[in-house]
Amino acid sequence: MPFIKDATPQAFAKKALKAGQRAAYGQVKQQNNDRAISLYQLMEGTQHQVLLLVNTYNNKKNIAICDQINTYLRQKYKEVVRVHVISYNRLAFTTYNGSLSFCLDIDGQVHQNYGVEPTQTALYLIRPDMYIAFRSSPINLESLQAYLHDFFVQK
Repeated sequence: MPFIKDATPQAFAKKALKAGQRAAYGQVKQQNNDRAISLYQLMEGTQHQVLLLVNTYNNKKNIAICDQINTYLRQKYKEVVRVHVISYNRLAFTTYNGSLSFCLDIDGQVHQNYGVEPTQTALYLIRPDMYIAFRSSPINLESLQAYLHDFFVQK
């Protein structure tokens, strides 16, 4: 069984990054910090990173699934996985007040590099070596759970 998985390869644009490829560079702005940082800076460290790429975060369904994934990962994999919501929606960025790491995709480059269209959501699991281990679109907790169950030890 391979250590990488494309849960929904048909849902992504042809040029989108695939599982097994190196994570792309992009600029984001953290909600609690006024300066731009690179996506690589955001993902520094020895943990895996889950990127939840959304465009319309104020949609209640998107809020619910992002919070659900964050809760699940904090309960089962707190020491080895961090979660970041990356939105291209400035209004959502300025009004979010939850517990997730919430970032603004400053110029839309992150969403473009990862092949996420304006009406789409996507989940990318990035390994500490900055390679993509898993992706799905739309964001789907069940497919992420299945992947993590096969390769990670729960606490």
